[in-house]
Amino acid sequence: MRLSNYRWLWSLVLTLMWGSVLSAQGAPSLTPGTTPRIVQTVTASSPVATAKRHTDKGIENAPVNIALFRWINGHHTPALDWFFLLYSYLGMGYVVVPVLLYAWFWRRPMLWPLIIALLVETALVLVLKNAIDQPRPVMVLPDVRLLIKLRYYSFPSGDAAMAFVIAAVMQQGERLHGKLLWWGYAVLIAYERVYVGVHFPLDVAAGAILGVWSARGAFFALRLHAAKRERALPEKPSDV
Repeated sequence: MRLSNYRWLWSLVLTLMWGSVLSAQGAPSLTPGTTPRIVQTVTASSPVATAKRHTDKGIENAPVNIALFRWINGHHTPALDWFFLLYSYLGMGYVVVPVLLYAWFWRRPMLWPLIIALLVETALVLVLKNAIDQPRPVMVLPDVRLLIKLRYYSFPSGDAAMAFVIAAVMQQGERLHGKLLWWGYAVLIAYERVYVGVHFPLDVAAGAILGVWSARGAFFALRLHAAKRERALPEKPSDV
């Protein structure tokens, strides 16, 4: 059995190890039989709901967007609260470190596409967040179950964008189980952002599209660069 045949498993191990370190530093202590502390459940009489609520929800105002948020954020259990609260660490920027190390040691052809796609995605997310400036769900809706204290710059979801960049790049060349692992990781990050109350479904959908197209753009740019270099090489003299 060759360990290289299980590259996807090594990636999972590295990512979970890194996430465990972050969880141990920043997550609440895991006491059996307890539930994670909800940062805030905003009600109709809450000062946040009355004094700070944005009356114009802008692009987030679509009924299907709000209804889907209500459904995901409202269907919860203590076990899922713990799971998604801890899983949220795997959507933070720190996760890039073990993924890049994995690419360096086991998936070297994916290293530059991953770096370029992450840089493009990060720049686009920062520009869009500040340009569009959409409020988080807790600022516009009552009765939001908020597990993570975030209030501003909702659109698009940076965590979802990063996760889908990683998935779109790293699933290249993998077998079916590897592809499912990468895409499953990204989809769960997107779901988690809505579950913990910090993003609307539209935010994570936009982040997913942004991440996938950043990855595609990186591959396209590298192919163009390779083709340009190939054309620039001097032609070999033909044998007579």
